Amino acid sequence: MQGHRPEEAFAPAVKVALGEDKVIVIQDALGGQPIQRWWKDWKSPEGENPKQTGDLYDRLMGKVMPKIKGQTLNSVTFIWMQGERDAKMQWAEVYEASLKGLYGQLSKDLGRSDVNFVIGRLSDFDLKNRRYPHWTMVRKIQVKLAESNPRFDWVNTDDLNDGVNRKGIKIQNDLHYSAEGYKTLGKRFAESALKLIKKDSPTSSSNSVVVSSSISYVDKDKKGGELYYKNTNGQVTLKVVNSDGKVVFDGPANTKEQKSQVPTEAMKWLEKVNIKVDEVNIKIKPPAVN
Repeated sequence: MQGHRPEEAFAPAVKVALGEDKVIVIQDALGGQPIQRWWKDWKSPEGENPKQTGDLYDRLMGKVMPKIKGQTLNSVTFIWMQGERDAKMQWAEVYEASLKGLYGQLSKDLGRSDVNFVIGRLSDFDLKNRRYPHWTMVRKIQVKLAESNPRFDWVNTDDLNDGVNRKGIKIQNDLHYSAEGYKTLGKRFAESALKLIKKDSPTSSSNSVVVSSSISYVDKDKKGGELYYKNTNGQVTLKVVNSDGKVVFDGPANTKEQKSQVPTEAMKWLEKVNIKVDEVNIKIKPPAVN
């Protein structure tokens, strides 16, 4: 999460949707840390209490409380991208209770019972659990918790750790994400956050506008055929018809395995479409509000 820069994609997206002066975005991150540094009542699987808990939570709240002082907040959304260290230390046994505890801790401190919670699921970096023994266990816990409450949601990150990182180094299936991957992560966080906020405010009011988080795009080429693209809350489905009218692909295109089934030329086409879709998104402006 430390590599995520909210000003690249997340903040612009939510401000376009809700209004420039209607959003407060606060990020506080430190890479490679266990959840005990946020949840104050954390205990090890053996029931031991560490000497230090919750210090990073206090640091976060030290940023949050001054920003919201005197403000009337229509909604609060908590976005969480963490878990690598707990997977490495083999602490999955207490990870679910820790996530629930952290959410409850934040809700209590804010005096709210309606906090939205978006969880970034660990990527496909170590699906064989060789370097981080509890990697897949933590992934499953994140999804399980996110699907247990209508105010919760989770974001897929399996396709974000290939490409070129912020240092200009080519990476593949890395622990961290590529430069573009972090931007995509921000977009997906925004989409999930807006989806949850929209549940609280199904109709637009005089001071807020919510943009649909579903995007459809059709691209036609005489030589290439037709490409039908749809992105709903960060999940892409794709249909490719070649120049002979034959459907050569029809299905999801999110994970590496799914993308490997897409014809090479179609994947190149998809990359161009993604650029066009991004350009359209950037140009979207909320309607004037009287």
